Amino acid sequence: LGKEQEQEWYCACDALSSLSFADTNKQMLGRAGVVQIALKRLTTSAPRAVQVRALTVVSNVISDQSNLDSAAASGILPALSIMARDSSDDLVLQYLSITLQTLSRALRHLPTMVEEGLVACLFGVLERCCAGGAMAGSECASTVRMCLGGILLSLCKVDGLRESMVEKGTFEVATKLMASPENQVKSLALTIVALLSGPRDAWKDAAREAGCVPLVAHLVRSKHLMVRLEAASAVRALAPNVENKRLLVEEGAIHGLRDMLDLQQPEAKHRASEALYRLSNNEANGLDLYRAGALRPIVGLLSSKAPADRTLKPRAADTLGRVAQIHVWDTRPEALQIGAVPALGGALDDLAVAGDDDGRSRV
Repeated sequence: LGKEQEQEWYCACDALSSLSFADTNKQMLGRAGVVQIALKRLTTSAPRAVQVRALTVVSNVISDQSNLDSAAASGILPALSIMARDSSDDLVLQYLSITLQTLSRALRHLPTMVEEGLVACLFGVLERCCAGGAMAGSECASTVRMCLGGILLSLCKVDGLRESMVEKGTFEVATKLMASPENQVKSLALTIVALLSGPRDAWKDAAREAGCVPLVAHLVRSKHLMVRLEAASAVRALAPNVENKRLLVEEGAIHGLRDMLDLQQPEAKHRASEALYRLSNNEANGLDLYRAGALRPIVGLLSSKAPADRTLKPRAADTLGRVAQIHVWDTRPEALQIGAVPALGGALDDLAVAGDDDGRSRV
């Protein structure tokens, strides 16, 4: 169909969109070259309804794995990137984000897509749809943030791409995502921070310079459990850096982690105890941990009879030992007063029953 036959193109695109929802049709449509046809007509000058239906066709057809690999290898990303750059329509960007999310499932093609400008494409759209952006308050911005945040997380999981992701400014984007209203987006951003800041001290510095640390400390106290879990993991990853350790404590991370130890959630206790351990090997932080009342829940882990808490006891003992060694006169009487000695004895017995010799030696 020629450009002048706009109504016919719309009807054909509408029909293809409907057909593409059926799994049995996807491979046939892929072999027929529907993706390439749709992309040729996918421009910001086309009517909104045509853009949406064309993107629906592309997203549905490439959701079939065989079509996905061939589409990724054929280089459809540049066409989508141009759309992302030029479009100012929030609904079109929503469907474009869904299409990019589907395309990013072609994991073996991700390095090539990064070279073709995928990261710059994502950053450009998120810049407009996160806080301070021109489209941040639109109805579709939430879907855009969730889809594109998920793609960024997928890229950060690829070992060979992490250095590039740090250099391209992913921490700055993660900071904006952490300020989003959606808890799912906050969780994605926190996971990105934990993944990227873990391996190297320079990357921990980059996270702090991007403004991640205060937000992470704040989100440890979130009312949403998944956000708190991912925030605790991010604290654990950031804390081995001296400056990060100091800033996390100043921003109140210890209080949030202390409260997580009281939750009846084994995973929350695990992540919080690991994060507290990372924060405790510093003289000032150890004293802050003591003053924040974190010794009591740590001793509580040691004396717990819950089977799920058994594996946490060695780490609780590690943390208690660190704090007591650094602050002999402050913490040892307090530890004794709240029952540390019988708790440690009970932990020894409990770990002996479990056959955990390494855990017993740490206790």
